[in-house]
Amino acid sequence: MSTPEPLQGPAPLPPTTGGKRRGAGFWIAVGAGVVALVAACAGAVAWWGWDAFTDQARSAMAVHPTVIEHIGTIREMDVDWTATGAEPDDDTFAFHLYGDHGSGMVIARFVTVDSDHERIDSGTLTMDNGPRVSLAPQDDGDVLDMDEDGQEDAE
Repeated sequence: MSTPEPLQGPAPLPPTTGGKRRGAGFWIAVGAGVVALVAACAGAVAWWGWDAFTDQARSAMAVHPTVIEHIGTIREMDVDWTATGAEPDDDTFAFHLYGDHGSGMVIARFVTVDSDHERIDSGTLTMDNGPRVSLAPQDDGDVLDMDEDGQEDAE
């Protein structure tokens, strides 16, 4: 009889089944997270762009002679989304202005002068107490910058 050979190391491991698999729920959650992150980033960029536009529109209205005469210094400005959405032109926006001479709604077509400025091309100012006044087109030289605190800095 032959003698068995001595063992020469540990026994081999049993075959594996390919490791732990992740279920479909995990991958759906990862995909939803990626979509949410992309949507949040896109929303942040859009909000930043809208904020820049409203600052430029406020500056354009603040130097318009008709707005100065009837509203005075703009103290507060709100976007009227309903009136803006009712306008057929994509460049026409509605803002409710509150100033030291009065308050009213401006519905105006804004045109980009450069990356930092808008101007009013046409529009109307309807005062809260009734009168409606046409807004003549602005000269491109009528620009006003607003600082961080909403104060006017004339250029």
